[in-house]
Amino acid sequence: MSFDSAQYLRDLGWLLPELWLTVAGFVLLALAPFARDAAARRRLAWLSALAQGITLVLLVPLLLRDGVFGAAGADAPGAVFRLPGGEPLLVVDGFALVFGGLVVLAGLLSTLMGIRFLEIERLDRGEFHAVLLFAVLGGMFLVASTDFVSLFVGLETMSLSVYLLVGWARDDRKSNEGALKYFLLGALASGILLYGMSLVYGAAGTTNLFAIAGAVGALGAGQAGPFLLVGLLMLVVGVGFKMAAVPFHMWTPDAYEGAPTLVTAFMSTAVKTAAFGLGLRLFLVAFPAPGLAREWTLLFALVAALSMTLGNWAALLQDNIKRLLAYSSIAHAGYMLLGLVAVGAVLAGEIPPDLHATVLEWGQVSVVLYAIAYTFTNLGAFALVVMMRRGRITGDRVDDFSGLARRNPLAAAVMTVFLLSLGGIPATAGFVGKYWLFSAILEAGYGWLALVAVVNSAISLYYYLRIVVRMYMAPPVVDEPYAVTPALAATVAIAVVGVLVLGLLPQPFLDLVQGTLLLGP
Repeated sequence: MSFDSAQYLRDLGWLLPELWLTVAGFVLLALAPFARDAAARRRLAWLSALAQGITLVLLVPLLLRDGVFGAAGADAPGAVFRLPGGEPLLVVDGFALVFGGLVVLAGLLSTLMGIRFLEIERLDRGEFHAVLLFAVLGGMFLVASTDFVSLFVGLETMSLSVYLLVGWARDDRKSNEGALKYFLLGALASGILLYGMSLVYGAAGTTNLFAIAGAVGALGAGQAGPFLLVGLLMLVVGVGFKMAAVPFHMWTPDAYEGAPTLVTAFMSTAVKTAAFGLGLRLFLVAFPAPGLAREWTLLFALVAALSMTLGNWAALLQDNIKRLLAYSSIAHAGYMLLGLVAVGAVLAGEIPPDLHATVLEWGQVSVVLYAIAYTFTNLGAFALVVMMRRGRITGDRVDDFSGLARRNPLAAAVMTVFLLSLGGIPATAGFVGKYWLFSAILEAGYGWLALVAVVNSAISLYYYLRIVVRMYMAPPVVDEPYAVTPALAATVAIAVVGVLVLGLLPQPFLDLVQGTLLLGP
């Protein structure tokens, strides 16, 4: 077997953003021991932000290459590092670039919002930013992976980094508790996922997603055999944990509450986005066979209903805003699963053939569009939570927002926009995302699931508007000044512009998302 150095270099060219981020992470790690004062550690934070900004710039030329959009299979131009059978380990297509870009954007805005916050909390150890870059790197590899081996490496690179970040406040008992729960349950979920991969490998004889689809494509559920079906079930469990979906959500409230707020913001957006990228790539590429699709579609439909219901009802009882947003995140995982269920209904042959093309497109578009909307919205909301950290006030209680409209009317108005977007109110990004999700699931024939989604969306407005009432109707708690910095203000500005532009002018986003389809009509 000869080594094609020219092809190897071409493959590396497709991975230039990831290579750059890898180098940047190791450079920051090397510089960390020399950052002995606050000013030096602040410079490391800005270097981290610069590295992620450059990564976003490096993604643009790849997006503009011919054939990137609309070609997501093994023959796509960005299919790199092929195995002897011709199947690629990674595919840099429109799907990978958009999801990877969202992960990088979440990392960048989390870094910007936390520069001053880390100093206040005395958590600005230099290694923090290197670990965050490695988490972003893992997420980028995860959404581009088309083989169990590369997929698991990307997943664990991201997961191990986030475990560290959750427990970064090592003198805080809640941070320690949240990190320990997340690590133990995450290790269990990774083990279940890996065992499921091994069972699928035993049944299909390959670890590559495209080859698995070919091996099991002709099988129905009754012909699949116990190894394949149990392996598929374990994959659903492992992916559901990473999505923070019920009943695999137990770690979420404690991890979100205990982690530093910027880490919570990163987890709720970047990690969730990468997890849904994993879920879409894994189940749509490897298991589109009708018999198998019927199995995982039913499982995800039940998980979606449970996630929306438990997430929203539990959020009603929360006084800590990070726990409230944690349960809200669980509910939003349920909403995003609607798109996956809609696509699964097409693959399972559950809807009339004349609707196949429409539902197949709407289901995929809705998940990507909602991921974009949720990333902007949640990052903006958590940036306002960071701003509330002042003096003796931690800023993570709902009551800490009392009187915000009197002290800072602009901040109150912006927070209201984010909360309305989370609730799916028109003219916001959240409304556009939910419109596409609900339309897809209705067209797929899951009226009962659409009803569950609509009812839960109405319930969620109560706890979102509760915060608005505190901001506008209650007197201020204390007169301490808010911790507003230029970097934090820039984060909020980017987030609110994203929410409003997507809500009012969604067409450019729809055009972008159209090129991310993994399955064509």
